[in-house]
Amino acid sequence: MGEVAVKLNGRTYDIACDDGQENRVRELAAYVDNKARDVARSGAAQTETHLMVLTSIILSDEIVELQRGIADVQSRMQQKSSPKPGLSKEDEKAVADMITQLAKKIDALAKKV
Repeated sequence: MGEVAVKLNGRTYDIACDDGQENRVRELAAYVDNKARDVARSGAAQTETHLMVLTSIILSDEIVELQRGIADVQSRMQQKSSPKPGLSKEDEKAVADMITQLAKKIDALAKKV
């Protein structure tokens, strides 16, 4: 099990992680720290706890918006890849031509009978 020391808003935290995930944890912590610093600069937070709560809400909002965007893209991709109901114009014409040919053959057979 790996362990990483990360800094968030000037405080150091020891975080346990799976072996090999240390760099990823550092990267994620740096992202959270940057968001927390942005919130702190805005003056919106009254305490450090309030700062972390606001930062968590902002990060959650980003995640939810990204999830919605992904779902929207997946839905549009599925709509484009799913077959449309009914026949295409080309297929309709081909079927009409076949019906015409069959009608002619039926007429020819009827005349022979």
